[in-house]
Amino acid sequence: MRRCSGDISDTSPRNPASAAFLEASPGLSDTEVGYLTNPDGEMHVALVAVLADSPHEALGVARFVRLAASPEVAEPALAVVDPMQGHGLGKLRIERLIEAARERGVERFRWVMLADNPPIRHLVEVLGLPVRSNLGSTITVEVALDRQRRSA
Repeated sequence: MRRCSGDISDTSPRNPASAAFLEASPGLSDTEVGYLTNPDGEMHVALVAVLADSPHEALGVARFVRLAASPEVAEPALAVVDPMQGHGLGKLRIERLIEAARERGVERFRWVMLADNPPIRHLVEVLGLPVRSNLGSTITVEVALDRQRRSA
């Protein structure tokens, strides 16, 4: 396991295999750390962004977990360290994550996010993703990963 000095742990999901990625965690159990740092590359894929001259410092991570009952559907997650937010890193990570998902036969991304998260709402708008439902404090986004689709 490679250690990274970037602190993105407080935006990682408490239960990585669920759709409830909506609250910060005060810490991760050994099992959760193992799960998050050892994706299998098929059902769970993670892409970490680092600088070439500082490869042990994580700037962000994008990941998806395929639904066991419907492996053509995956739930993506994205975390970017505060100093890198607003510079396009999230957009680049999501675009590459979509490519990785397509390569593995994933047809759709589905995720629930907090409605009052302006950066992620902006990213959804920039990428042109349709919002499926808006249930007060959360929104659900589901998008087909068409090969012809291009981001804005």
